[in-house]
Amino acid sequence: MAAAPLLIAAMAVSAFGAIYQAKAASAAAKTNANIADQNAVIERQKAALDAARHRKQAAKTLAGIRTGYAASGVTLEGSPLDVLSESAFDAELDNQLIRYGGELRARGFQNEGMLDRQRAKRATFTWQVERWSRYDGFIMKPRRIDVPASRLLNVSAYKPGDFKRFFLDPR
Repeated sequence: MAAAPLLIAAMAVSAFGAIYQAKAASAAAKTNANIADQNAVIERQKAALDAARHRKQAAKTLAGIRTGYAASGVTLEGSPLDVLSESAFDAELDNQLIRYGGELRARGFQNEGMLDRQRAKRATFTWQVERWSRYDGFIMKPRRIDVPASRLLNVSAYKPGDFKRFFLDPR
């Protein structure tokens, strides 16, 4: 008879620990979302700097080509002009690819942040239940409950008998 109050107390402590763990996981997910947002900003800034550095290097290269043509007495008409314009086009294309790659990486960080924010809004409780299988004997089956984090301590979020799913799963 004395075991019943101890069992109830153990269940209460276990439930409190699960709720505390869910709140800690929610806080960690929010922190991860903020870090992902910061990484997205940093990635965009890095892409802009890399593009500016590339543009400056391309301008130096094009100036060297022009200087070489002028030193050898070639006029910027016909084939030399085509080579120069193609080099400028390639440089600008590379510049746009640098910016595009940075934007893709930044969006990846933003998507990661959105997923972390969604994880922060839900608490997931998982446990194992022993079940008899005719072929395998006793096996452990995973069970899980998802609860909105905003209703975690709200008694109305739970239906009568929900606690049984944690401890006594009749299936």
